[in-house]
Amino acid sequence: MSQSNEREAGRCIIFFLHRISPNAETDRWGLTIDPAEFEQVIQSLLDFGNLLPLSEALERLWQGDASTSTVLTIDDGYRDLVEYAFPNLMRHQAPATVFVPSYYVETGQPFWWEVLRWLDDKPEMLQRLSTRWHWPLSSSPEATVDAWCGHMKYLSLEKREELLEDIDYPFDLPGAMSIAETTGKPDVCSIGCHGHSHTVLSSLSDNQSMAELEYSFLQVCQWDRSAPKVFAYPNGEKGDYRDTDINHLQTVGMCGALTTTPGVNLSDTDSFQLRRIGLEPGKALAQIETILR
Repeated sequence: MSQSNEREAGRCIIFFLHRISPNAETDRWGLTIDPAEFEQVIQSLLDFGNLLPLSEALERLWQGDASTSTVLTIDDGYRDLVEYAFPNLMRHQAPATVFVPSYYVETGQPFWWEVLRWLDDKPEMLQRLSTRWHWPLSSSPEATVDAWCGHMKYLSLEKREELLEDIDYPFDLPGAMSIAETTGKPDVCSIGCHGHSHTVLSSLSDNQSMAELEYSFLQVCQWDRSAPKVFAYPNGEKGDYRDTDINHLQTVGMCGALTTTPGVNLSDTDSFQLRRIGLEPGKALAQIETILR
């Protein structure tokens, strides 16, 4: 491809984050952005121009539009979004897609990783669970929780729930928006499919993967009739999904899927391995400036 053609090629830059909350400094996993920084992110993307809804941006890209579009996506659908993200998005009329795991929306259960994180300062409970589950302890409670989270993301919903029954955790730990909050989201937002149980697809059998995707997409379409036909892979790294999972996504009616592999999407990017750029708390504006300008 010539330099001239390269300059004319369309691009779609998809950014993603997880949680917006004033308690960002207490999130040792670095997934939480402060509301003030989030508003600056929105303003920066709007200043650049061409901040589009996900479906529109991808349609333009696939049709050969030569422009550069940006997209904002938010994974997991933490209930904090209702108070700290939605008002900003509405005020600026900034589009965003929130990818939710349907099980947590339906049940109100705290996210399993938040339950494990609650154990950070509870070494005696970790010791008891280590004996019961036959899972090894690491050098510190935090390191143990990290290792256990890395293991649990590959377990089925049923196995995770069985293990979590051994933990007497408070029910008000962070979780997803309710069905009412999901259906009542601002018009500038769309709801996307993030699986039912937030399980890494490659750890499921073919039948489990199909059921996971079919059910979750059905629920999301009930909550948002304009839901994009784009899936966000849980965890989203190479190896977290297989060709059979992509076949299942196509079977249920999906047109594409988002990974967490960083990069910019061109018209010939595999539509089921779309790239995204994760925004880091405290660094998000610098990242956007570097990538866009």
